[in-house]
Amino acid sequence: MSYIPDPNAQSGGNGLGTQVSRAAADLPQSTAGTLFTISGGRVWVRLLLGEVTTVIGVTSNVTKITLDREIVGSPVDLTNVLDIRLDVVGTYYTLDNSFTALRQASGYFYPNVVSTAKGWILGQGDIQLDCAASNTGQIKWDIWYHPLDAGATIVAA
Repeated sequence: MSYIPDPNAQSGGNGLGTQVSRAAADLPQSTAGTLFTISGGRVWVRLLLGEVTTVIGVTSNVTKITLDREIVGSPVDLTNVLDIRLDVVGTYYTLDNSFTALRQASGYFYPNVVSTAKGWILGQGDIQLDCAASNTGQIKWDIWYHPLDAGATIVAA
């Protein structure tokens, strides 16, 4: 049985669901690196948020978020590409209201940037950060989700 949870009934009342954090880590080098793994069924991702903790290097680095599904096939692009070179500590990455564009801002986001986003319904697989170049820098990631199937979870990679 699957269901759409009441976002206002979650712990803490923030409506975003369960939070999973991934410690700051080096950027993947000219490849995709797994941020989070979805297992046990479908989930409703409400918010994905990255924060630069070590300055990103000077090399042009077009980056996107992908889902490497458990089923056979190529990873699916979840966002457009964004050049993250030279982004400074405190730069945030999140998704626009359509959940298709990766956005960046330094220091903070106004509440309306993500407040109307509906999110993604995702099946089992790996949520990845796909970097086109080798570059220095570190990003910390957080994700908030609701399980749609009993036993569905997201864990940090």
